Amino acid sequence: MQTLPRVAFLICLILAFGRGAAAVADPTFSPFPTCAAMNPYPGTALTPCVMSGLLVLVASDGEDQDFPPSISQRLGLVPTPQNWPLRKVCSKSHDSRIHCFEISRGSNQDVLVTVGPLGTKPSDDAYTRNIFRARRDGSVESELIISTAPGRTWTVHDADQAMQSELDQEWLFWGNIFAPNPSPSPS
Repeated sequence: MQTLPRVAFLICLILAFGRGAAAVADPTFSPFPTCAAMNPYPGTALTPCVMSGLLVLVASDGEDQDFPPSISQRLGLVPTPQNWPLRKVCSKSHDSRIHCFEISRGSNQDVLVTVGPLGTKPSDDAYTRNIFRARRDGSVESELIISTAPGRTWTVHDADQAMQSELDQEWLFWGNIFAPNPSPSPS
């Protein structure tokens, strides 16, 4: 598991907003309030700043993998059974869940957001993963739920408002990594 470096986000902001190298050396410069203050894409909780940060992060720190045909075809990423080459970055949350952001290593512009319990694998009895297929504006296209309890089930859902709300929670999780809400100081 990789630690999510805030340096990658700073590089993203420099590239996106043209602040130049001088901004890195300026100790008073903070990209986080700017990112937190950005308006999200319509109908989603994702801001352009968070998407840019995720794309830089996955490009710089991601791992190359392939989704197997059983997943890629069910999500509609490929027309026939074949692997879907991806690059992914993951982070652990305080509630013992793993959150992953995945992009295609090919020409597909959709992104995948995966979430599930930390420390489980497909052969476990209690394995569950939610895989959201989304556009880069944060809007959900579909969701695949994989569960092994009881038995192995694969459930694909088309986009609806409840699913968008679930995905928005993931966008907020990732956004909090780039622009964390300040913790109240102890009294």
